[in-house]
Amino acid sequence: MKNIKLFSFLNKVFAVILYSFIILAILFLYVVIKSKKNNDVVSIMNHQIRIVTSESMEKGSKETNQYKIKSLPLKSMIIIEQVDNNHEYEWYQSLKVGDVLTFKYVYIKQETITHRIINIQEVDNGFIITLQGDNQDIESNTSSQTIDTRDINSPNYIIGKVVYKNVLLGKIIYILKQPIGIGCLIILPSFIIIILEIIKIINIINEKKKKETEEEINLLKKRIETLQKGGEQ
Repeated sequence: MKNIKLFSFLNKVFAVILYSFIILAILFLYVVIKSKKNNDVVSIMNHQIRIVTSESMEKGSKETNQYKIKSLPLKSMIIIEQVDNNHEYEWYQSLKVGDVLTFKYVYIKQETITHRIINIQEVDNGFIITLQGDNQDIESNTSSQTIDTRDINSPNYIIGKVVYKNVLLGKIIYILKQPIGIGCLIILPSFIIIILEIIKIINIINEKKKKETEEEINLLKKRIETLQKGGEQ
């Protein structure tokens, strides 16, 4: 009886873990598919999910340790709070030196860059924001960039502020975007569902055996009682 109860408890725990994994796999699949369709960008409720593709924010100095968003290693996942178009001025006004922004900027062609604010100046009806990458050991995109928010026709503009980063999730998403990764996302949930069905079948068999055993025990008890009554007579 104790073994059956323990098996039933472990089965429930295992089922919770497996179903949680399936839900996570579905979420990852959604992110991967959406990012492939939208040039590595996933938009959810005025936020974007992106993967860092440059080393320009990889090595932060000691000064960056005071900020919420410190270094951003290559392949990190970041969540970006997009500019609030309904309260744009107030949104920019809330920015401060040390915040990390994702923005569009033109060198030879327009690029998407994520750098830290090193200076922000409030001017008439707008802001002039200067940004720079933390990693000064590389040449690419580590020079400062300046964006004037008043110039609405400029190809240089702010997308939003980085509010969260996760290196592990970023690497998982990066791997899953590869052909073998997408295959795993499709195959693993199917494999897990098969395992759950096998466990259900085992439970049904165990319950049936338990019921049959109890019926045999009750039958033996009745026979013993009948024999005892016959012996007393």
